[in-house]
Amino acid sequence: MLLSSASSVIYYIVLVVGAILMLLLHILIHELGHYSAARWMKIKVKEFSVGFGPAIAKKTNKRGELVSLRAFPLGGYCSFYDEAIEGNTEFSFNKYPPKKRLLVLAMGGIFNIVSAILFSAIMLCIIGFSSTEIAKVYEGENNGPGGLKVGDVIVAIDDTELNYFNSINFSKMLRHAQDDQFTITVMRDGVRTPVEVTYGEYTYVGEDGTVSEKPYVGVGISFGRVALGRRLVYSVLYAAPYTLNMAWQILTFFGGLITGSYKLVETLGGPVSTVKTMADYTKIDWRNIFVLLPFIAVNLGVFNLLPIPALDGSKLIFTTIEWIRGKPVNRNVEAYIHFAGLVLLLGLVIVLDVIRLFFMRN
Repeated sequence: MLLSSASSVIYYIVLVVGAILMLLLHILIHELGHYSAARWMKIKVKEFSVGFGPAIAKKTNKRGELVSLRAFPLGGYCSFYDEAIEGNTEFSFNKYPPKKRLLVLAMGGIFNIVSAILFSAIMLCIIGFSSTEIAKVYEGENNGPGGLKVGDVIVAIDDTELNYFNSINFSKMLRHAQDDQFTITVMRDGVRTPVEVTYGEYTYVGEDGTVSEKPYVGVGISFGRVALGRRLVYSVLYAAPYTLNMAWQILTFFGGLITGSYKLVETLGGPVSTVKTMADYTKIDWRNIFVLLPFIAVNLGVFNLLPIPALDGSKLIFTTIEWIRGKPVNRNVEAYIHFAGLVLLLGLVIVLDVIRLFFMRN
């Protein structure tokens, strides 16, 4: 028993360490976006750091950039010269043209979103996804004359046509309330055929005549998996739409926070609770790593591009205003806004972590 408990603890610690490394990977990709754009725009970089806090190791490269490894792995940064710190230096970030700075500021989030597309392709190829072709039909009212049949290929649900943006998650579109009636349009023998279906309980009867003890809840059908050969092709075709759909869902979620559709405390967490959730999710099935990779990447990319003070999105707005006006907003005012935003964000994630970890435990 003690050995089993110790093994479970060690296993969970490994999962937590893995989740931290995954977060670090995404943050490094983000900072590499800023760094690559700066190199491209010939903007002087002051430091590229892996991690926060005291430096464990550091070295100045031939371009005069400090590269450092720091104690706390939950992050990293690509820093530039600042007039407020180094004085009136020719390398100050704000002295470069606004259009160059806009690219540098935006490229962090863009790198995350592009990496999410790559991770989505890997996830779709490894984990796979359901075919829209019906593989089994269960006993119930939807499999009678004119009902759903094995071999039907779903092409629309109610008035929504399946396409690259929604066909991977089409099974979610099938979910309705008990006894709801709706229309599934299928391709049958080359003909589009609308079928009226009812959402409810259905019974699976095996080929040997055995009846499942637990009824199936849904529309009484199940699907096969897309074969590996087709997955290799489809994963490339679907990766970008799948990622863009996730990005849209994230924007919808933040809109819901503003309107009150979602509760802040129940839906968001700080870095500690995020790592814990990632570890818990991976513990259920190690393959969930491949689901988390694109999910975290697109979340980080979209969140950083939002117009929230201290984040890249807010800096993009100030830089755009400067480009349009031909002169910047008062630098001190901008600095105060970003500082206040940073303090509020840090305070928020700490409070959210405390609430979720100590007051919302099951």
